Amino acid sequence: MHTHDRHDFTKKDVAKKLAISTVLQELLYNTPTEESKDPKETELEKPPPDPLYGLRIHSWVLVLSGKREVPESFFIEPFTGLSHPVNSPNYLGIESVWNHVNYWVNMQDCSEGVKGLTYDLGDCTKWEYMFPSIDKPLKIPGEDGFEDFEDEEDEDEDEENDAKKLEHLDMPPSWVEIIKLSLKDFQMRCPHGKKVKLYKRAKLEKFAHYLMKDGLISKLSIYENRELTDLVTVKEYFAHRIDKLLQRVSNHRSGWVTEHFDPGRSHCLKEHQYKSSAPGPENERTMIFYNEARVDGLIKRVETPAEMMEEYSDRDDFLYYKHIDFGKRPKKFGPQDGSSSKNERPIVKMVKKFNRNVSKPACDDVAELIYLVSEDKMQITYHTEDPRIAASTREFVKPANWAEKGATLQFSPDMQQAFQVDASSRQNKQVELYQMLLNLLKSEDLCRTRVRDSEDEVKDILNERTKEETTLELDISVYDTERNEKAKKHRRELERQQLEEKMRKQDMEIDYLAPFIARIVQGDKITREEAYTLKTEALKDLKDRLINKANLIQARYEKETQMLTEKQAWYHQNQLSCNKEDEEKYMTFCQETLFKIHMLELRLARHKETAPHKYMALDRRLRDDQRLAEYF
Repeated sequence: MHTHDRHDFTKKDVAKKLAISTVLQELLYNTPTEESKDPKETELEKPPPDPLYGLRIHSWVLVLSGKREVPESFFIEPFTGLSHPVNSPNYLGIESVWNHVNYWVNMQDCSEGVKGLTYDLGDCTKWEYMFPSIDKPLKIPGEDGFEDFEDEEDEDEDEENDAKKLEHLDMPPSWVEIIKLSLKDFQMRCPHGKKVKLYKRAKLEKFAHYLMKDGLISKLSIYENRELTDLVTVKEYFAHRIDKLLQRVSNHRSGWVTEHFDPGRSHCLKEHQYKSSAPGPENERTMIFYNEARVDGLIKRVETPAEMMEEYSDRDDFLYYKHIDFGKRPKKFGPQDGSSSKNERPIVKMVKKFNRNVSKPACDDVAELIYLVSEDKMQITYHTEDPRIAASTREFVKPANWAEKGATLQFSPDMQQAFQVDASSRQNKQVELYQMLLNLLKSEDLCRTRVRDSEDEVKDILNERTKEETTLELDISVYDTERNEKAKKHRRELERQQLEEKMRKQDMEIDYLAPFIARIVQGDKITREEAYTLKTEALKDLKDRLINKANLIQARYEKETQMLTEKQAWYHQNQLSCNKEDEEKYMTFCQETLFKIHMLELRLARHKETAPHKYMALDRRLRDDQRLAEYF
């Protein structure tokens, strides 16, 4: 058998292949034991005798220890990417090993497979080499056993030792053409970017990244029968999804679908489990969240048509559990009133549980709070003190007018019942109980609001998931210029801007003396008289343009001022007969005209300030011009 020498696998690739292998082992080989199988079925499943057993040639990778912090040698199977020990029973023997430097023939006995083989390639009694190698000193037989054959790079060796060195042939050049693999072909990973592997009661489909519109990169289908017709479970793996979808598991027997998400989604959703037959709200579902990223610390939400349960963690109010029971919606008969009010599920019961707050006494620290909405009652159970086996409780009955806004609530002693474990503890006064009742009513109203918020959040998540599955979009890196259309547009925009900047610079580099030279200069060389004439004409042209610009700004300033004066005179004459609309138009006109006058004043002042500097800059440029410098 042939083996390759060193081959590099990144940790990420090895981890991914190990994960896929683990899934296959769990799902594909989770079959009944041999004892529980029918003997006939076991006999039928045995493969037929292989006439070529031990005659096939196979190549795999041998990684030797000693370099790159490899503690011991091991094999890498190229078909699976998994590692195996050097004494693995999966291999029947080794004929030779080679790398880019040398070729070694195995001289050891392989009657027991690869068990007991040594991989010291410098030992010529175990591995016969074809070409010299400077990677490792060679051991050749001698009178005293073995002599070290050192590298030829030592320049200080004696001539006698040089004469004793054996001469070897150089490694011939390879007759194989260099493999040229483009990035696109490498990313496809297999022909057409798709590969299908059939297993016993399973089918594995692999896809290249960005090949499928939904980002699917792997699909594992588990079947009940070996004909692959009775589908049981489908596992889909995704990558580069905008919605952070990582995995989807569909159980075709139970109808449950489980979706796993990477961090980064809105609402911090981590896992969503629901029934494919009822994906809408108010149905059976389980949502798990990244509670570290949520403000409310929500870990899990379980919902059914009649219940909702939520679990929390690391909250300031020590809440860790909430349970809500819903009733049936009342049926409405008659025509719809067209109101925008929601037909929400009526809340029957709300239960909240809290962790122990050590800063409070146990008799005052609430452990469980139950709102019996349908019975207009509220029950409190406190934490149990350390030496006690029972907990103190308290029950309130809501006043008759508790639902009226702004009403004064009536309270009487028979509206509350309490059980104190410690009979000698201080009894609460009526004022304290009344204030406790008010706080409980506010807490119940807040809890009801939070329940409606949870229902709205579920609906928002479901609507968002529906929209994401309808408009699939993949996350493409800005450095992936082949797939990222936005990056392409941005690059084209930058190229266009660079071209425009280049053209602008070329326009600026146009000879400012060209019109004057064409009109004044007669020969190939500029004379002194022509140089003075060019300077005078250029400065005169700039001065005229500056004066014309100032006159233009002054004319527009005078025009706007005249229009404002005329409008003000008209308003004073017709002020009594003007209606509100005319006054608004007049005020708008005055504001706009005053703004224009102010801007013209600023432009004229700036022009008067910069005109002398422009004139002096042109004069200095003319003096420094190489064509005129010899005359000034």
